[in-house]
Amino acid sequence: MKKNQKKKVCFFISGAYPLFNPEAKDILKNGSFGGAEVDLYNIARSLAKNKKYTVQFAVGDYGQSDIEYYDNIKVIKLKYLTAEEHQSKLHQKILRKLMMIWQLIKIDSDIFITKTAWEMLGWLAIVEKLIMRRKLVFKLSSDVNTDLDFYRKDKRLYALYKFGIYHTNRIICQSEQQRKMLSERLGPGRLCN
Repeated sequence: MKKNQKKKVCFFISGAYPLFNPEAKDILKNGSFGGAEVDLYNIARSLAKNKKYTVQFAVGDYGQSDIEYYDNIKVIKLKYLTAEEHQSKLHQKILRKLMMIWQLIKIDSDIFITKTAWEMLGWLAIVEKLIMRRKLVFKLSSDVNTDLDFYRKDKRLYALYKFGIYHTNRIICQSEQQRKMLSERLGPGRLCN
């Protein structure tokens, strides 16, 4: 990166779109937002005020335009990333994953930041860190995120989440207790508070 070039940061959490556009239709269809979405939304808005950064935010598909702008933040729709994805047929799920991977590859960013504690963390690690060689930061939402055994009931979810948590560049904990729990499981050097 050149000396005076802006650092490009992309936040990702699929349910954050209604925070940008409160008039978003079918909010319940895509799930509701909570503390994780609000946290990343607030960080993105704050960072967008700093002239050293270009801020983007990747969100789920609420039927909005592919690209929208809100207060210096480029909001990118990941097409077909909806709650219905989990209820669709196998070939539809495969096509949706391929579309998601393609869209993530196309996002021009230096750093990805997420609080998504499900299989998407693994996909982000595969695409952003391994394929695109970008930095991936995972910010914990709760103590549950430190307990890999919690995710074991679903083998695919467990495998992708575990892969993601082990392959992020940085994990940001909310508390000293979370830092200790993760340090015991992952080893110290990759965490910050």
